[in-house]
Amino acid sequence: MRAEDRRAQLMDAALEAFSRGGYHGTHISHIIAEAGVARGTFYLYFQGKREVFQALIDEMFVSLDSVTEALNPRAPISPVEQLRRNLERFVGVLQARPQLTTLLLEQGVPLEPEVRERLRGFYADLTAKVEQGLALGEELGLFSTVDREVVARAIVGAVKEVFYGWDHQREAFDPRRVADALIHLTLNGLLVPQEA
Repeated sequence: MRAEDRRAQLMDAALEAFSRGGYHGTHISHIIAEAGVARGTFYLYFQGKREVFQALIDEMFVSLDSVTEALNPRAPISPVEQLRRNLERFVGVLQARPQLTTLLLEQGVPLEPEVRERLRGFYADLTAKVEQGLALGEELGLFSTVDREVVARAIVGAVKEVFYGWDHQREAFDPRRVADALIHLTLNGLLVPQEA
């Protein structure tokens, strides 16, 4: 088996094990049993469960990053539609990897400091990407001036909560439905415009 395939196999096995036992309840023995490999094989690729957990976080961020396109004011579709499509693809990635999404949502509970910091870093990177989108929206005249850090955190939090509810209630959320609702909330708010 090629090295990259073996590494992917170990990450898949770790995800299965973490999904069953959580971070603290999972041991290397669970991961190697799931993968059907010797302990030495695991250590060729990862130093321990912290490193494989961090690799899973990194994999998710790379996947999310790969579907997010910079807004282009010269594109044939409007920047708002570009934003909606970005959000739809983003939600699609989360929906396509339900175990990993659930793991990232639920493992905010006490973790080893290094793992907790990497998870925080994941959300900080995500929030920074949303802030960049808000800044560009302001620059293009699409968005009013807002506290971008707070609004970006609110958007990331909204997406997290949608998926937290989706996992626990077993409701199927269509990525377009989620994207449309979040775009509407973000751009239009809730109030019906009142005549002066």
